[in-house]
Amino acid sequence: MGIVVRAGGGPALRAGPSAPQFGDALVEVINRCGVTFVKLGQILGTRDDLIPPELARTLSSLQSSARPADPVRIAELLASELGDTPEAVFSWFDMEPFAAASVAQVHSARTTEGTDVVVKVQRPEAGTQVSVDCDIFLRVSSLAETRFPWAHDIGVHRLAGGLVTSLLEELDYRTEAANTGAIASTMSNRPDIVVPHIYPSLSSGRVLVMERLRGAPLSDGEAALTDVDVDTRSSIATELLASLLDGIFVHGVFHADLHPGNILILDDGRIGLLDFGAVGVLDGETRILFAVLLNAALAGDPVATVDAMLMAFDVPSEVDLEGTARQIDPLELGLRSRAAVFSHRSRPPDPSSLRALSAISDRLRYRKLRRRTWSPRVRPARPREQRP
Repeated sequence: MGIVVRAGGGPALRAGPSAPQFGDALVEVINRCGVTFVKLGQILGTRDDLIPPELARTLSSLQSSARPADPVRIAELLASELGDTPEAVFSWFDMEPFAAASVAQVHSARTTEGTDVVVKVQRPEAGTQVSVDCDIFLRVSSLAETRFPWAHDIGVHRLAGGLVTSLLEELDYRTEAANTGAIASTMSNRPDIVVPHIYPSLSSGRVLVMERLRGAPLSDGEAALTDVDVDTRSSIATELLASLLDGIFVHGVFHADLHPGNILILDDGRIGLLDFGAVGVLDGETRILFAVLLNAALAGDPVATVDAMLMAFDVPSEVDLEGTARQIDPLELGLRSRAAVFSHRSRPPDPSSLRALSAISDRLRYRKLRRRTWSPRVRPARPREQRP
């Protein structure tokens, strides 16, 4: 707790997320704790479904820029992982990274076939440092639950455990390579969305070589959209949303970290997606339950919506179901309004698909299904083969 005291964040952290200075105090504490905590804070900053939106926006301001690692140590790591020096593996390799973050840095290179690629290299000390920091993070989160009532109320330690698991899995770049291939297969019918090609023979657990996509990230704000007119911007948003829904409801695999920094507006006008360290994976039953829930909400049926929620989630017995149905009514009105805007700007859904979805909804609504506990978990898709 000494870091909290030195950062001057004690009073704000005790007051909880409702305090005006809470977000700034938490960011200051995280920055003082080190690079792994910054990474975890950034992950949490993308999850405004788990924490208050204002706090998520504050955490998203965390910076992960870092000094490049020692070039000698990077060359040694590359030789160890790839079996030879960078100069022998690539026809050209820039030892000066064009981006460096807390866990990895990124270099420009060219394959022996003449293709420009990006080489993501894990910092030599990252694995050990992250493991130690994650252990500290779990201890701090457990302590926080005993010191701060708000931390106990939102289950900080359980949330920390999920974040730690995700971060440790992301340290193995073979997982990211497998995830990238899985997402690419779901985008095969979307020519306007580009997923970089991975070079498995040049990649390993701590090195990932991929096709170079040239463009500007959406995190650049208006600068990334300077030459993009209003209609094209609308088309980009529609295509991104459609691809995400397709991944969730059809394929059961989707990008789980789709923040603006991972979305590129390419020089040729297409959309590029990056960083597949974490993907969401949903089984068939869960996808059907989510589809039923969405269908009921869009149909404006609060009773069916509550029924779908009971089937999809573990709802506490003390919840007032009738009151929940009444509260859902205005929520559905807003959802249907947004859906109307989306459908107006995109291709209308296939009527046969809607009829089939409605039929599934009817069957599930009137069947007495055993209530099941469902705990959503964002996890990397495991690679089919692990390199030794």
